[in-house]
This record gives sequence, C-alpha cells and structure tokens, in this order.
Amino acid sequence: MNTFKRVLWLLLLSLLILPVLAWGADRTFMIKGIRPVGMGGAFTAVADDANAYFYNPAGITQIQKWQLQIASLPLTISNDTKELYDWWNDNNSELENFDEQTYDTQVRLINDITEQVSKLKVHLSASLLNPNYISGPYSLRNNLKLNFGVGLFSLIDVRVGINNGLLVPNVDMVGNFDVAGMAPVAVKMEKTPFDLPGSLSLAGTIKVLRRGKIEELRKSVLEFDEFDPAIQYGAGVGLDFGTLYQLNEQWNFGLMVADIFGTPVTYDQITSNNIVKPETTDVINPRVNVGVAFRPKNLYYWKNKFLPLKNHWVLAADVNDLTNTDEELFGASFFKKLHLGAEYQTKMLSIRGGFNSGYPTFGLGLDFWLLNLDYAFYGEELGLYAGQIVEWNHMVALSIGF
Repeated sequence: MNTFKRVLWLLLLSLLILPVLAWGADRTFMIKGIRPVGMGGAFTAVADDANAYFYNPAGITQIQKWQLQIASLPLTISNDTKELYDWWNDNNSELENFDEQTYDTQVRLINDITEQVSKLKVHLSASLLNPNYISGPYSLRNNLKLNFGVGLFSLIDVRVGINNGLLVPNVDMVGNFDVAGMAPVAVKMEKTPFDLPGSLSLAGTIKVLRRGKIEELRKSVLEFDEFDPAIQYGAGVGLDFGTLYQLNEQWNFGLMVADIFGTPVTYDQITSNNIVKPETTDVINPRVNVGVAFRPKNLYYWKNKFLPLKNHWVLAADVNDLTNTDEELFGASFFKKLHLGAEYQTKMLSIRGGFNSGYPTFGLGLDFWLLNLDYAFYGEELGLYAGQIVEWNHMVALSIGF
C-alpha cells in the first residue's frame, strides 16, 4: 500500500470513530478571525491567510510567499455590553446615592434592573499580539510542496449574566484565558491519488495549550466588595488535521478536524471562597467542519455576455461541528451549523457579508500594506438551534505584518 493510500485510510478510520467518542468535554481553543466572521464563519475551504491556523491548516499551501504577522489586536464586544455601559452612564449618580433618591426613582431603577439589565448578555473577548509566521512553498520530490508555520496565540473571553434575586440581583461570571503555541505543517500533492484532477493538500498542526478559567455563579452584588475569584489553570497538547482539495482555480473543498484525537487538559486543584475545586482532566472533543469555496471569473448577464470579475470575489459555505451528538446534524440544529459568506476584495478594500447560523454578518477591511484595519458585525447563536438565543457582537481588529 503506497503512502497516499495509507494517509487516506488513516483519515477515514479517524472520521469513523469520532462520533462515538464520549469524554467530559472542555471548550475548543478557537480564535475567530475578523475576516471569517464577516463572511458568516464560512472559511474552511478559503483558508488562504493566517486564519488557516484555526480554520484549516491545509490552506497554508495556497500561500506563495512567506507571511509574517507581527501583531494582531482583535476586540469583540457584545451589543448588550454597550447597552449596559450606556445605562450605567445614564444612571450612575442615582445608583451611587440610591438611598437618597425619591421613591419613584428607586422604583424606576429597580424595574430597569429587573426588566432590562437582567436580560443583557455581557460579552468581551480580546487577543494580544498573536505573532505568527507562514512560509512559502518548498519543493520536494514527487511533485510535492511543503509549507509550514509557527505562531503564539492568546485569547481572553469573559461572559457576565445578571439575574434577578429575591432581594438584590446576582451575577454569573465565566472567564476563559488561553495561550497556545501552534505549528502547522502542510504538504501539497500536484498529482493526486486516483488521478483526480486538481491538487490535494494534507496538513497537521501540533498545539501546546495553557489555559485558565474562572466560574463564579449566583454571586450577590453585595459580595463584590470582597470579590476575589480564583483562576484554575490547566495544560494540554493537541493535534489538528486539515485537508484542501483544489479542483481548479475556481473550486476549493475543505475539511478541518480540530483536536482530532481529543485533547486532554489537566487542571490544577484550587481553593476559591473556601470551596476546594479538585484537580481534574477534561477533554476537548474533536470538531469536524467541511466547506466549499468558489471564485467566479465572470458574471454572465446574457448569453455569451459577461462582466470579468478578475478574481475579486469569493463565495463560501461551511457546515460545522458535524459530530456533535448534542446538536443533531439533520435536525433542529442544522441551521446553527450552516455558515454562508462572500467577500469582494481589491488591493486596499474588502467588503464581506454572510449568514452565521442564520444571522446576518457584515465586514469591512482596509489594507495599508503593513497595517490592516478591520470591522465586523455578527450574530451568534448561544442556544442549541438557530433562532433560540442570539447574541449580537461588534468586532474590530488592528494587525501589523508583511
């Protein structure tokens, strides 16, 4: 059996066993790129920039000249966070002197908290620097080409929920803090197995993960003067797999399996508010995404009449998290897994749009050679199916690189 067939059989075997794995699940380490977010999250078969680290490492074989990202500073803030800030700004003086307010003002503030503030979903997410490098292609024998990369990535993600209490509101706070070193290696086969047209790329990424988490639930607002949450730290090593089949210059088909064998993360024992949280090992379950991308050359408006598009456009579609047994693929959760996107790109300007789990997205990018500025607005489903619990987010990013 030749090398190509061994690789294909190993991939097939891995995909067959993924749906039956059952571990205590930890969260996936995923930094959402602002470009994919603007495209509705459909990026598995696009993956032609540094976002390939997280969306499909096989995509780095599309990079023909080395790339170095010195720094990337993305920030995500939910629309509810802005509403809470505006409400606090408008009522700050009354809240600080609550006892001195009139009865009507006190009732209004309590009603605001009960009917409005308690329904807000506060979400903040940020990354710091994220330096990374992706090589150009190195020619190997047998029409093989190799690309590799190395990067250091970080993510801080905090969610706060305000709940109605019997007398005073209470707060849920969940914070996640991740740092990971990642190194993808990808090989492109110009001559594909079974003499298929086009080319096939296979890739693997090894990642070394250090993470921390805070989970404080139902904390009364009266306890916040002495609030000192403890961070439980953990560490693990994982492996991602990706493949990209390029039928021709227009059509790409991608497959991404994050944490292909499951990534165990062992957390230290800590004591928080006199409660002992024991040492524990959770596992990041495999996550399987598939996608297709199309780059139209022409826009036909009549028989044999067309406008040349000059590769400015890309259209993409993904179906994500195929093996998650809590969310059935061919059930109510299908549209949560579905992502559709498009991008119009020129040398300096990019305009993006799409649907992320059924919710519209929009993105805009400005490329000033070394400096990139991007913005995205998107809806994200927090429930089990599209239309259940939506969170609207604004995302901005500044990146510097070559």
